[in-house]
Amino acid sequence: MKIASKSVEYEKALILKDQIDSLNYIVSGWHNLKNLYVDINLPEDKQSQAIESLETTLRPYLNIKNIHRIECFDISQMGTNYFVGSMVVWQNGNIDTSEYKKFKIRSKATPDDQFMMKEVIYRRLRHPEWGTPDLIVVDGGKPQVSAISPITDLPLIGLAKRIETIVIKNADSWVEINLPARSEALLLLERLRNEAHRFANRYRKELMSKSLAS
Repeated sequence: MKIASKSVEYEKALILKDQIDSLNYIVSGWHNLKNLYVDINLPEDKQSQAIESLETTLRPYLNIKNIHRIECFDISQMGTNYFVGSMVVWQNGNIDTSEYKKFKIRSKATPDDQFMMKEVIYRRLRHPEWGTPDLIVVDGGKPQVSAISPITDLPLIGLAKRIETIVIKNADSWVEINLPARSEALLLLERLRNEAHRFANRYRKELMSKSLAS
């Protein structure tokens, strides 16, 4: 794809990109099936440890007292036709599927993860009746957090996939935190992020199925 693009064969590069996206879609589907039956709720004692650790880790950088509700957001996209976002909710010790929300991206017709994440959270913030999160978690790093921080004062972190780094914008500087791999706090964040990813992918597949059936 890169070679075709450098050779100004843009049509060929686009075809190759769609093929790559299709392969990523298949691999993502297998990954989700493999983890479909994993219980994302930690045991009660582990939940308490996770939240206490998370509060202790974030308090020096964010205005956090007690974390009772966490909302985690992800974007799912394929090719140039299907762009969606998801919101999953953990509150009072458990995942709350009744609070999940899904979003069809309205204002962008080309891949732009940061812009799409900003749109999803902007639309979510227009619904105070949904409750107020004590912490917003987004799938991504500095680009996603930079896009969202201007539209909310709520505590916000990113979880960057490569080495599962917690990313925080603290005034005009950045803080990056890498918790131990077996940290209960990190495990909770990872499970929420993976659940948001699964929920977003499921919604995208629903839209694709409806499109193919019509």
